[in-house]
Amino acid sequence: MPFIDLLRRIPQVKVQAPKLSENERKNPYPAGPFKGRTSLMLRSLLAIHESIEDSETMQGYEGLPVQVEEIYWEVWGVLARNPSLQRPEEVVEQWMEDCLGKTDDEMMNVLDGHLGPDGRWRNYKSV
Repeated sequence: MPFIDLLRRIPQVKVQAPKLSENERKNPYPAGPFKGRTSLMLRSLLAIHESIEDSETMQGYEGLPVQVEEIYWEVWGVLARNPSLQRPEEVVEQWMEDCLGKTDDEMMNVLDGHLGPDGRWRNYKSV
């Protein structure tokens, strides 16, 4: 029996996707506490990148996508843990305190967490 005939004999299964409410259709990914913070994050990321290039503080930093992506997520973590930061300079300063000069284990302690239901940063170890 040819393979195509076998495929035709397999019963067709329709996957039923759950019905979305009107609000969910408009915005399936709610912004939460980061709403309106993307510009701050991008300006901060650029300031960190320029700072690293100017001072050559991170050996081996070439601005590769994987390196920039790591800093990108670190900056989001800084913003999540410190919602009061409003200017890129403040974010850069906090990022330097949190992320530079730490061992891998110390960095895991800084980054190991999540946003709680109230939008505040929670470490997994303290939950």
